[in-house]
Amino acid sequence: MILKEVVTNSLFNDEIIQTIANYWKKHYYQEEEVTVGNIKEKLVNLREELDRVDTTDAASTGEYSFTAKWIEDAFTEELVMDIFCTFNEDGKHYSIDYLSFKEMLHYNVIFPLDIPKIDFLSELLWEVTFEGFTEESKTEGRRELENRIQESDEVQKSMADVKAFIVFFKEECSTDKRISIIDHFQPLTESVIEDWSDIFDETEDESSEVSFWSNVAVQKQDKQLLEEFLQVFKEEYDSFVDQKSQKKL
Repeated sequence: MILKEVVTNSLFNDEIIQTIANYWKKHYYQEEEVTVGNIKEKLVNLREELDRVDTTDAASTGEYSFTAKWIEDAFTEELVMDIFCTFNEDGKHYSIDYLSFKEMLHYNVIFPLDIPKIDFLSELLWEVTFEGFTEESKTEGRRELENRIQESDEVQKSMADVKAFIVFFKEECSTDKRISIIDHFQPLTESVIEDWSDIFDETEDESSEVSFWSNVAVQKQDKQLLEEFLQVFKEEYDSFVDQKSQKKL
């Protein structure tokens, strides 16, 4: 059964909606102002949103399946439900973050035998709505992630360029009076993690999980330090990076 059929069979059933709403309230909405009635409205809105999604050209995504397993929480050591999707051809596991409704509605749904069906369904719907309850919010979430990935790539390039420039400056400009301050900018060659998206280790083990955005670390540099660096070395640094780029052409 594909997700579209599961949604049709479940979210048009008042009793199932009530049960899912109770589950979400118990596990995810601790705030008193969020009532079970509020959550039921969200689920009805989700049903209407999924009904509107045009899936006519997404049938090929049926090669993926949603399922779950019990895993031990690394911090509490309690058993928790892990929702993921598998690529049917090789059985590898993938994160479901940032999937569009259009993509996922044709994914197969495999109900695990050792997990209560309604609990699995509740967790699955929670996961697929993590980035929002509309196609637009999911698209925006994915766009923001792609922007962060691009920014991270730019930081990585900047790190490499600054590091190469520092080495070059020390070797070629050893008599320059600024040589004494170049080491002050060494931290620009090492970024720090600002945010991340499902970083998993990819192995050949079928039980391993691989995000669609695997091994992407969103990183940043100290902007103030970078500004100081450019105030002192901008012309030479720009010229160095220019020449470096030309050599690659």
